[in-house]
Amino acid sequence: MSRTAGSWLPREARERGRSAHLADAAEVGFTPSRSIEVRFKPAGARVAGSLAIAEVTVRDRALRAAGLVVRLSVSRLPRDTAIEDAATGPRGTYARPEEAGHRIGSFAEHGGARAGTPPGPRPS
Repeated sequence: MSRTAGSWLPREARERGRSAHLADAAEVGFTPSRSIEVRFKPAGARVAGSLAIAEVTVRDRALRAAGLVVRLSVSRLPRDTAIEDAATGPRGTYARPEEAGHRIGSFAEHGGARAGTPPGPRPS
């Protein structure tokens, strides 16, 4: 599955500090939570070509609704911004590259699905 920016996460929503997960929580009425791991690695061919960079900040997130994991999300973004902190600050992850001069005109999301695994530690 691939999805591109449009009404899913418009600039106006980001400017109001609304992430897609928080917007979903408000609409459906669940208590949102998340855990985040931040690390650095060389950019793969697709990311290096898209962003014209050699190394990326990787944000690996588990998003929860009422305590249950509902989405695993991995973002690869430019280095040297507040994205490198688990708490990205007001307006979230996508505001940080823009503050550093990387205006987001569009973005693409690539997703997939597989059968669930039994409860336990997440693989590295």
